[in-house]
Amino acid sequence: LSEKTGSFWHLLRDERLLAEDDGKIHPSQADRGVVTLTAVVNAEKLEALLEVSKDQDGAWLGSERGKAFANDRDVVEAAVTYNGGALRFAAEKLRGDPEIVKAAVTENGRALLFASAQLKRDSDIVKAAVMQKGYALQHAAEKLRGDPEIVKAAVTENGWALVLAPA
Repeated sequence: LSEKTGSFWHLLRDERLLAEDDGKIHPSQADRGVVTLTAVVNAEKLEALLEVSKDQDGAWLGSERGKAFANDRDVVEAAVTYNGGALRFAAEKLRGDPEIVKAAVTENGRALLFASAQLKRDSDIVKAAVMQKGYALQHAAEKLRGDPEIVKAAVTENGWALVLAPA
């Protein structure tokens, strides 16, 4: 893969479209089958994004090669959009980024485990996590585990999540 800027890339992988366009990478979940990425500016990053798109278990970011991208917001955002569990391999500062964490927990509520302590106290992040996986309630800050709205969202997703709420 060679370095390109300003061209339009279409890479098809498992019904997911990656497109290069204008200078910034923004995964979109408007259609769960399509992720659009804009402006891949170098071959190394493009290769990383291709690896992320093939990664079924979210572990590539933790591999020797993937670790080099743990601080790269664009690559991490794409990785957690494909597999929320990839958040565990993201740099600490990105585990505290609300957009990154929201993308991760929307895909896999259990990713809340890897979010910063501050975001585990964020009701929007926690609600997104428990709506996807009720048991994510166990990773929320204590105060939110007793929040009726959060508990209701968790129990709606999985009734057994009620056991994780304080008495």
